[in-house]
Amino acid sequence: MHGLTNKKTFDNKQLTAPMANLKDLARISGFSISTVSKALNNSDEISSLTKKKLRKLATDHNYIPNKTACALRKQKTDILMICLPKQQLCKYSAVIEGIIDKSQSLGYQTLIHQFDLKTLPQALKQLEPQRTVDGLVFLLERTDPATENMFEQHAKEGLVLIKHTKPIAPNCDTKKQRGIGRKLGKALIERIDWKTNAPEQFSKI
Repeated sequence: MHGLTNKKTFDNKQLTAPMANLKDLARISGFSISTVSKALNNSDEISSLTKKKLRKLATDHNYIPNKTACALRKQKTDILMICLPKQQLCKYSAVIEGIIDKSQSLGYQTLIHQFDLKTLPQALKQLEPQRTVDGLVFLLERTDPATENMFEQHAKEGLVLIKHTKPIAPNCDTKKQRGIGRKLGKALIERIDWKTNAPEQFSKI
């Protein structure tokens, strides 16, 4: 990528330059790719002045981080998945709103996955750790010993999950349900953060 400029004019029209990548920014700035990456990720190893210069350079040249690459590097996707049985979306709508509200406030996106209760073992198998999401929250009215054993086994294999297995009371107002959801979202993210930063010998807990 040669001759990068932020904007060009042609027949009185502004044209935006193509997006630069880390290699381009390193070449233009004279810093190594590693230094540029650390500066853009606010590393303490890089001085404030260098961070400021490289961030401005990144903005001027339309740099956008590759989210897939960032996820692979951090071993995190910043995505949560809400799992619940089919045909129960309306029942848990306020709880789901609470989970989404809390997760967004903490920098996470959310997906919703609905499954057939009769095929829960297969659903769990499909949701084994594949770096597609950081954690799951299950919304179920009840579980049996076999299901609990499955949850425990998958947790040991590295699937970060929590579950809410209490029925939603008929007289439970929307505000209270959202509060339940926010608590679930916070608890899951705290578990994800602990696991991410835990010593290796505890990574399977």
